[in-house]
Amino acid sequence: MKKYVFALLTLAVAGSAMAQAAAAPTTVTGATGVPTMTVGNTLQTLTNGMTIPNGAQIVVPQGSAVSLNFGGSCAVTVPGGPFTATLANCQSLVAAQAAGTAPTYAGAASAITPLTVAAAVGGVAALSVATKSNNTPISNN
Repeated sequence: MKKYVFALLTLAVAGSAMAQAAAAPTTVTGATGVPTMTVGNTLQTLTNGMTIPNGAQIVVPQGSAVSLNFGGSCAVTVPGGPFTATLANCQSLVAAQAAGTAPTYAGAASAITPLTVAAAVGGVAALSVATKSNNTPISNN
């Protein structure tokens, strides 16, 4: 029983740490045409005021546009094409637009931080310890 309590506490601490590391939400501040967002297996058309999860895959078809505000830290209008919604990509796009060059995106990997990795490793280790078995059969049948 103590093993399960330890595992649950470890996961709770990891989840709390990741929640504290989360930035203010990203919101759509303007959308024209049919820009879309994919999160997991769900495809949605972007509309003004919509909240965008970090790492969401955004596609802006030709003739469409979407403006995003990353919690006041960065604001950008995404041109046509694919875009992964992360603060690092927003900053890259803003810098590229100012310089008149093509942006270099960090991709979804920019959402992975050392804190996220540590929390995931700690959670897996805790579950491994909690579920470890001595391989003794339940019955001798």
